[in-house]
Amino acid sequence: RMAVPSYTTFRDLLTASPHITYLKLDGVFPVLAHAIDYGEIELPHLQTLELVMERDSTYVPDFFAVLSVPRVDTLSFESPWQTTWEGFEESFPLLEAAFSGVRTLRLSATKGAAFHNAGVRPELFDIFPRLEYLTLAAHDDKIIQHYLHPWIAAMQGYLEDDPSKQGPKPVWPDLQLLTIRAPFDSHENNNEEDSIDDALEFLGSVRMSMDLPFDV
Repeated sequence: RMAVPSYTTFRDLLTASPHITYLKLDGVFPVLAHAIDYGEIELPHLQTLELVMERDSTYVPDFFAVLSVPRVDTLSFESPWQTTWEGFEESFPLLEAAFSGVRTLRLSATKGAAFHNAGVRPELFDIFPRLEYLTLAAHDDKIIQHYLHPWIAAMQGYLEDDPSKQGPKPVWPDLQLLTIRAPFDSHENNNEEDSIDDALEFLGSVRMSMDLPFDV
């Protein structure tokens, strides 16, 4: 717990420990003016990055832009704010460039987070090509479906822009375990056409038809 640091203070704090392998930031993030090039903070040995963030959507990509973490293999992102999640999705181009080696991804939408758009941007399924472990946690089942439905569509080939390229494609072929933490709905208490277990069953059948592992 500390006052919000300036970028310089934040940079000096991290670079003072050049061999750091694990970093968790929970509500303490540097002051960053939008669209300013601050330069990267190099953390060459960092393997695990955990973020608990409540910021506007423009801040999230600005934050990712100042980090250089070539060896990171675990990324956790948690927030109760929808606008922060919008910023996370806007950061996908940066994540694809800097976080392609991630093998463990944990996403947690807590408290009042509510996603009103149709689903996560499909780029999510391309930017972590080596993903092995995925955790989706949310207080609302609809947020879990926000990720599951586009995933199913991607596996079925419905997200291709070019119709000539449409067709099933493997998403996260190295994925070993999917962990879901949610209220876990059912047809009896949910007005949606399907429930989380229905989506998981269908996703599992699609993956197994492609000879891909599927453990939940």
